This record gives sequence, structure tokens and C-alpha cells, in this order.
Amino acid sequence: MVRKLILILLAIAIGMVLGASDVEVFAQLGHNDVIPSIAVSPDGKRLVSCGWDKLIKIWDIETGREIKTLSGHEGWVWSVCYSPDSRHVLSGAADGTMRLWDVTTGHVQRVFYGHTHQVLAVTFTPDGKYALSGSGDETIKMWDVSTGEELKTFAGHHDMVQALAVSPDGRYAVSSGYDKQVIVWDLHNGKQVRVLDEHLDKVECISYSTDGKYFASGDEGGTVIIWDSTTYKRSWTYKHNDRVIVIRFTDNSQTIMSSSWDNSLQFRDMSQSDPAVMIVGYTPPVMIRPDVYILAVGINNYRNNRYNLQYAVADCNGFVQALRVPTSRVFDNIEISTLTDEQATKANIINKLDEIASKLRVEDMFVFYYAGHGIALSEEGGNNGFFLVLYDVRQMTDLAQCRQDGISDRELREKLRLIRANKQMLFIDACNAGAFALNFAARGAAEENALAKLSRSTGINVFASTTSDQLASEFKDLGHGIFTYSLIEAFSGLAVNSDQQITNNTIKSYLDFRVPQLSRQYKGNEQYPTTFMTGQEYPIGLP
Repeated sequence: MVRKLILILLAIAIGMVLGASDVEVFAQLGHNDVIPSIAVSPDGKRLVSCGWDKLIKIWDIETGREIKTLSGHEGWVWSVCYSPDSRHVLSGAADGTMRLWDVTTGHVQRVFYGHTHQVLAVTFTPDGKYALSGSGDETIKMWDVSTGEELKTFAGHHDMVQALAVSPDGRYAVSSGYDKQVIVWDLHNGKQVRVLDEHLDKVECISYSTDGKYFASGDEGGTVIIWDSTTYKRSWTYKHNDRVIVIRFTDNSQTIMSSSWDNSLQFRDMSQSDPAVMIVGYTPPVMIRPDVYILAVGINNYRNNRYNLQYAVADCNGFVQALRVPTSRVFDNIEISTLTDEQATKANIINKLDEIASKLRVEDMFVFYYAGHGIALSEEGGNNGFFLVLYDVRQMTDLAQCRQDGISDRELREKLRLIRANKQMLFIDACNAGAFALNFAARGAAEENALAKLSRSTGINVFASTTSDQLASEFKDLGHGIFTYSLIEAFSGLAVNSDQQITNNTIKSYLDFRVPQLSRQYKGNEQYPTTFMTGQEYPIGLP
């Protein structure tokens, strides 16, 4: 069993370190993207893996053959575990659901709804009757496995819950997450037993020893703390050189094993007061950097010259030039396509999106930028649709013309579904652009908030220049619209995090601050950008 655990830890360490770049590793494990979780069945015969490709795979440990592929989640699958009887697999995903799978048939037996954000951690109680889930909504939920009923909600974390473990006797659970805390819970009454706040970084993994005497937690800074489960005091601590991603105890509770982004596995003997240490190193192959594809559209001169603008083309070109420098330091190849004025037709944009979709890999990034007119129009059934008003549109208030020669948020959504890149960013600098972002958050019950689900599952971030009822502003002194001018500033290095990275989150923060400030300065009232984004923070460049 120790040998199997070593292999599993190696697999997880390799998958997390390499991300989506090393095709050979993922081919061996059957996934074509990052593998965040792997688990072994209690009978030792099977292994289950999950990936950002939205798939779950069952493997025969002895032969290494893939037995089944389970599909159904609509977002990245973050966590998997086996039931105590080895007959079922539980999974949690970015679509906000947890699913119970029959290992023999490969069918979903139950879908658990209740979380309002992605499910990052799942586990069973030792008797298999109950399941626990930890989520980005900062809660833990307890479920009746046989009925799917939500039994309890445990609230106490102040950020995403990343890891869960249940004590061998089923009385307690421990949870950890981005708030750097480890919380011990009484599963019978749902109350907190103890809050442990000795970690200095996000706590990403946690595990109980099989005898229940200890539990261990590992954090983003590389620290592993072993806790006494009776006194809740730290027994001892050791370090990795980078974030700890997996912790496991052996069956006899005599050895603790941990893997890290420093490409090492550490084995520590729990039976000694000064634990013996064995470190296994791993040197990964050279990573292949992903590519970025940018499609930028700007329209100054319309077929109907009453709609002409002054700075949309300058915005388009300025955006591309500003983004080129930081992305070149992170991505391998940068492919840029620009369509301006009479080139900016519906047919040309659709064809270019199809062309890009045929090239992009899951690890690549796609950026779409639009500067021009936009309008929110009421469609059948009272639904509001947002249209990019393209070159050929002669009357933008005519719904039929906008449908024929413009592009609706619905049409763009369908095209984005075909783009495999897990990182997609849309920047819309147009009047009423907030309606576009809001439509990503909700399109009505009939579509089950399809755009919101799409953003959760694929990492699409939508940045719009205005709210749903505001007009975007251009100013001669700036030579750009306020929104794009702020973006150019952000890409120049004014929107960086503590690691000096430009990320999706730092861009949002900068726009939220800078756009109202500039609009107040130049026109006396504030213009507010609208943003719709979910999922993880990721770097897009270095200044």
C-alpha cells in the first residue's frame, strides 16, 4: 500500500507542477488538462482521477488500464473520492455541484445542489452514509448520500474552503482554506470545536491519521503542521520549499507523506521524537509555454456615417499594443487579429472566431476586445439582449437589423463554447456594455443562467466599460475612451499584485478604481465599469 501511495503522490505532484503543458504526463493519465485530485479505492484495486477537462476517469491499479470515463460536470472537476465500500465515487466541480457515481455502470446516481460557488473538496464519513463538501462560497455542507438531502451547513470560514477530512470515528471534521485557518467541527451538532490559526498562508490540504490521533495540514508557503487531535496543539512542524499540495498518512499511522510544488516528496517517521526524513526529488521536463490569441475590433466609420466615432480604432490599436508587451513575457506565441471599420462585419468576426477556435488548446488564452457602438434591445418574451453594433448596421434601434448585421451576446456565447481555452477574457468598450456583462450573470431560468455557468466552468471574464444604462465616453485629451485608457494604464504595470504579475483580478480592481476617477475628472460624473468573473485568479502578463 505504501508503494501505491508513493505512486499516487508522484502522479499528483507531477500533474499539479506541470499544469496543462506536459502532454506526455496527461496522456499517461488520460486527461488533457490539469489533474487536481486522485484517490485510491479502499479495496486497493482502483484509482480515480479528475481534471480541468471536466472528466473523471477510473483506472485499474494493477494493469494501469483505463476502465471508465465519467462525464457530466459542466466545469473543471476539482475533487474526487471513493466511498468506503469502493462502489461509488463522489466528485465536486466548478459548476457548483457534487455528483455521486456508480463505479460499475459509470452512471450518475445523484446530483447534489446547494452551493453557490464551485465545490473544491469532497469526502465521505467512514460509514458512507454522509458526504461533506467544501466550496468557494466559504461553507461546508453535510449531505445524506441516500437521498441527496442537505442536512447541515457549517459556516465559519472567511474565504474559499479548499480541503476537508473526517476523523476515523466519524465524530469530527477538519476543514481548511484560503483564510489560512484550520477549523475542527463537531459533525453531530454542526458547531465549531476549535479554530487553529497558526498557518501564515492559504491551507490547501489536510488529512487525518488512520488511528485518529493526529491530523496534518499543509499550506501554500510550504509549511506542514501535525496537530494532536485531542489537545489541538501542534505536535511538530516541517517545511517544503514551495506550496504543499498533498498530505497522506500510511495505514499504520507511522509515516506521513507530503508532496509539493518544489518537486519533492517528503516521508517522515511519526514514531520517533526526532522524525527520520526521506526526500524524493523530481525534475520535470521543460515546460511548453501556452499561446495567446487576441481578436480586437474597433469601428470609427460606419456605413451609416451618423454613427461615426472618433477614437474606437485608436482604442483597438492601443489595446493590442498595450497587451502585447506583458503577455509576451508569459506566453510563447502571440497571434493578433484586428478588424477595423469596414472589415468589422458579422461574417468576418464569426469566421475569425471559428478560425481561432480551430487552433486554440485548453492551456492557451483567448482575448476578445470590442470598441464601437453597443445597444441593449428588448427581444421576444421581454428578455433584454445586448448587440455589438457592427459596420453594416444602418439603424441600431432596429432589432431585425441588429440581428442580421450585429452580433448578440447569445451568438457570441455560442461561439465561445467552441473555444477550448480555459482562460478567456472579453473587453467591451461600448454604450450600455454593462448589459452584456449582466447577461453573463443571468439570462433567465430557461437557460439556467447558461452564461454564468459558462464563466464558472471555463474561466471567461467579461469586462464592460459601463453599466447597462450608461453611455461610454471619449475624450480628446486622452485620445481614447476612458475604459480603454484605463486598460492601457493597467497593462503598463499599474495593475500588479504582490508578485508583480498582471492578473485578471488586478485588472478588475484597477478598472473599478480608475474608470470612475477619470470620468469624474473629465465629465463631472462617474462612469462605472461592469465586470463578470468567476473561477481562479491567473496571470496574463508581466510589466
